Amino acid sequence: MKKRAKEFFSVSLIIAIILVAYSNIGTVAGDTLTGNAVTGDAITGNATSSNVAVSVTIAGAAEETPSGSGGGGGGGGGVSSFSIDKSQISVTLKPGQVKTENITITNNGTRSMNIVTENLFKEFVVKVEDIIVLNPGESKTMPIYLVVGEDTIPDLYLGKIILSSGDIRKEVLIAIEVESEGILLDVRAEILRGYKNIFPGGEILAEMRLFNLGVSDERKDVIIEYIIKNYEGNEIFKQTESLAIETQISFIKRIPIPENTKLGKYVLYVKAVYNDKTASSSDNFEIVSSKTTIREKVFAAALIILIALAILVIYYRIKRNKKNFIRRIFGI
Repeated sequence: MKKRAKEFFSVSLIIAIILVAYSNIGTVAGDTLTGNAVTGDAITGNATSSNVAVSVTIAGAAEETPSGSGGGGGGGGGVSSFSIDKSQISVTLKPGQVKTENITITNNGTRSMNIVTENLFKEFVVKVEDIIVLNPGESKTMPIYLVVGEDTIPDLYLGKIILSSGDIRKEVLIAIEVESEGILLDVRAEILRGYKNIFPGGEILAEMRLFNLGVSDERKDVIIEYIIKNYEGNEIFKQTESLAIETQISFIKRIPIPENTKLGKYVLYVKAVYNDKTASSSDNFEIVSSKTTIREKVFAAALIILIALAILVIYYRIKRNKKNFIRRIFGI
């Protein structure tokens, strides 16, 4: 029995180690700072970090409207289908700047199509063609003119253009980062591979890099804002912290996703403010339907094995004790 107990203990220890290891998958070895940094998430470089304010706003994203019966297709029978060469546009501009982006639309069907465009971002998008007529197999490039006004406040602005024909509906999501003139900082935010599709209530991990573009190595006290928005412009998360930067820093930032976040596409927007001037960066991700993960399956399997071993040991102990009891009664 002692041998079985030792075996059970060894197996249980191995399973416990496996459970702990899998429960920590996806974490980054970096809640400890290196260099001249203090607190926060895995910061390297010359920086001092202190949380000055944290505010979380929870609001569900508006769900995408089902495709309706927008503009009609051409007459006669056949198949209606069209495609666009890009579904997202992300640009960084300064107040007063203008930029042109192009979208190529292709009729993949067997009959002519009238594709209707709906501009839901009129504050920044001007002069979009109302109707695009395409013959079967024909493609057409539609310019999208992005204009930022001189008095536009530096921030992230989100919107969309909808293209539809009959029951076919496609969206072009547009993100415009407006930065200040004469900024002394450069910010780069990139969501790590494996965190571009997240379940509600999960978290995203993003690599942050900030560069001091000033002529001296003098420390700059910078306010960093981490914001998550949907393409209706609603904030679902916001967090603020302060960093003192000398030359440059890089770190991994963990950002939680509220449990009640609706499925859809979102933008992580990182804004650095110094001397009332704003530098920024952003990256896209998507909230997807929650399913059982590999980690959860392994955890459940290991737990079942552990319970089975425990039952087995209890059974052998009861069986052994029963034999000893009978021997004592009958003097065997």
